[in-house]
Amino acid sequence: MFIADVPDQFLAWCENKPKLTDLFPVMVGHEVCKRDKKPNCRRNIYYLLHYVKSGSGYLKDNSGTHLISGGSCFLIRPDESVTYFPNPDDPWEYIWVGFSGKLASRFDYIPGIFNFPSPLFLEILDAVKESSEAEMLVTSLLYKLYALLFSEKQSITSDVKSHHVKTVVRYLDYNFMNDISIDEIAKRHNLNRNYLSQIFKEQVGTTMQEYRLKKRLTEAYDLLSKGTSVTEAGNMVGYNDISVFSRAFKKFYGKSPGAVKKKAVK
Repeated sequence: MFIADVPDQFLAWCENKPKLTDLFPVMVGHEVCKRDKKPNCRRNIYYLLHYVKSGSGYLKDNSGTHLISGGSCFLIRPDESVTYFPNPDDPWEYIWVGFSGKLASRFDYIPGIFNFPSPLFLEILDAVKESSEAEMLVTSLLYKLYALLFSEKQSITSDVKSHHVKTVVRYLDYNFMNDISIDEIAKRHNLNRNYLSQIFKEQVGTTMQEYRLKKRLTEAYDLLSKGTSVTEAGNMVGYNDISVFSRAFKKFYGKSPGAVKKKAVK
């Protein structure tokens, strides 16, 4: 393990001896950031989990800029490009651990920002500074962190998941007529695509595509029932090709949109 101790910053690079494959630390760090610290622009080949001990700062990604305060964690996944920097009015202090391994991919299924006030991060930092067996101790604490996070995943993240799903449902309710991909929805809400698909199906009972289709067709039925023409109703719910709209409508309701329109004008 190579250790660098410089003013306001502490870094340790792990050598992974003996070789571990399931879950192992790559680096550990700690920094008390100054208000004028330049933004970090990161793109890693490993997972990097930050714990904000105090203060606050900003994380900028494809979906926007997010304020993160003490007691929260933010995760940077492999090949993600993000920028983060301290809040100049309340600069943050954080501890981070970089890790990799077969089990690490499970972190793709949790939010990129979440609350997890745990003394384990302090223990990891103390282990690096004080022990000759630092690397093995950090590895054991990393497994403990993994176990705590995922064994109590429902209690730790249930409110977070519910919030994410409600936000996406509201977004779909207002934008169902637009052809927006799942990737775009995930990026807009700062979520991993697989994670979002999983929690949406878990809490709503359908996929996002199915939810949007149902929303489109129920809105179209309502319009047709009020006497709106088939072409206009199809266009209003996002169908440019009326034949595609008619097929989807008939498959969903068992009758054509024209039949609903005809009944409405009688």
